[in-house]
Amino acid sequence: ITEMFTVNHVLPGVRHITDAMGVSFTLVEGSNRAILFDTGYGMEDVMAYVETLTDKPVTVYLSHGHHDHMLGARWFGKTFLCAEDLKEFIERTGEGQRTKVMKQAQEQQVPVPEDFMTVPIARPEAICFTGKTGSFESKYEELGNLEVLVIKVPGHTPGSIVLYVPTYDLLLTGD
Repeated sequence: ITEMFTVNHVLPGVRHITDAMGVSFTLVEGSNRAILFDTGYGMEDVMAYVETLTDKPVTVYLSHGHHDHMLGARWFGKTFLCAEDLKEFIERTGEGQRTKVMKQAQEQQVPVPEDFMTVPIARPEAICFTGKTGSFESKYEELGNLEVLVIKVPGHTPGSIVLYVPTYDLLLTGD
């Protein structure tokens, strides 16, 4: 499983993970909890790999409704996405998009899971924003020794979000 992923330690508790198809996502780990920001194409068991990196409970946020950020949600029971991108989720996890991704994987000689075309991907729960950061809706997440702001920043898609880690003055985007 580990040979399918590469990991880059960015800062203490912050790791960028890249899957076999070249898509990156980020694990932010505090002393009590962790956030996985995006899940990649899902050709590999993202959850099993993340469990090799942390033993803490992991909350999965999807940065926006594009397939390369959320097809890996198939490995998780519960994920969160901005409500404005839930319609996009349905389209981007459907048969047409999965067929395109499967062909890309085959062209790159990345093994495709047998159930890739048929496995249900749980509909993400809508993010419940509880505050404001400037004029943007936001939600505060306490991970232990790290805090994270989940901020809605419409643009790339209507429901795009970023993560801001104030401890490091670090802004994480999905693209």
